[in-house]
Amino acid sequence: MITALPPIFAGLHRDAVDEAAARLRTIPIAVGDPLMIEGEDDRTVAFVATGTVELWHGETKVGTAGPREMLGECELFSDIPRLCSATAASDVVVHALPPEDYAALCERGNPIVHAIERASIRRLGDRLRLLSASIADRAKGRKFELAARTSPSFFQRLKSSLGQEPRGLVNPAEVLANSPMFAWADRDVVDAISSYFSTTYVDHDAFLCRQGDPGTKMFVLVDGEVEVVLLMTGSKAEQIARIHPGQAFGDTSIAMGTPRTATCVARGKVTALEMDRADYVTLHALDAFMGSVFRQSMIRNLVEHLRATLGRFVQLDQAYAERRRALEGGTPANALWQD
Repeated sequence: MITALPPIFAGLHRDAVDEAAARLRTIPIAVGDPLMIEGEDDRTVAFVATGTVELWHGETKVGTAGPREMLGECELFSDIPRLCSATAASDVVVHALPPEDYAALCERGNPIVHAIERASIRRLGDRLRLLSASIADRAKGRKFELAARTSPSFFQRLKSSLGQEPRGLVNPAEVLANSPMFAWADRDVVDAISSYFSTTYVDHDAFLCRQGDPGTKMFVLVDGEVEVVLLMTGSKAEQIARIHPGQAFGDTSIAMGTPRTATCVARGKVTALEMDRADYVTLHALDAFMGSVFRQSMIRNLVEHLRATLGRFVQLDQAYAERRRALEGGTPANALWQD
């Protein structure tokens, strides 16, 4: 029996709540037992009711989940094997929603599916933010001259928009339809979403996002390459990802309403689609089919960012653990960063 529903049910009509709640399975899990196993083919989504769950990628702990938090959103929307294992750190109770029941709720148009989409974006944003902070704690970094790079000026953007740059015309609908985010979606819906984007051109070493700034735009890369770095103390930075054509970036801070967690720098001349935060919020808020397609596409993109960030965190965490063991064994601290 469910005594307390997950918070995503808040604000929904009673009939919708009753229909969705009837499909939840309440499952007790003893301390130390697995809830989800990395690599398994399972799209069940779960909501933690009581207790704490630890998340593991291989032998590296990459996070936790407690009461009122959701698990399994990556696999639900991206249809990939489990990215992480989830193990009960205490006695845990979860409410599980099997994929077939989620599909049934989608077919019936139950608004809980929109609530799950929005909660998934928030959950992924939180995980990326925490992992980025942990990477910065563990990274050595490399020299990064912040003052040497500037954002494109108004006149540079105007010059590009007037066609004075030798770059081809961009069809936003074609770009989105051929991107990994939207390739799965109905083309008419993608065409409608594309009307919310405009095209921007930037030059080598220009910033598209600056760590710590408010998130006012998101981007989808058309051509060129963008480096994602975490700025650290002492004019150093740690690269955590490279954005390739068809991928979105800058969406996490817009989704979370928080400052930028990383800096995105153009490597060579870059063409990108951009969307203002006001348009993002409009699409994110839609309960219509177009809103659902947009949210699910953003989730797919955030999952790809999470996969890359997880990989970098695990790599750094293993090196960090080795350095700690070396320190405990008496190795001089200044020898631990030697390549």
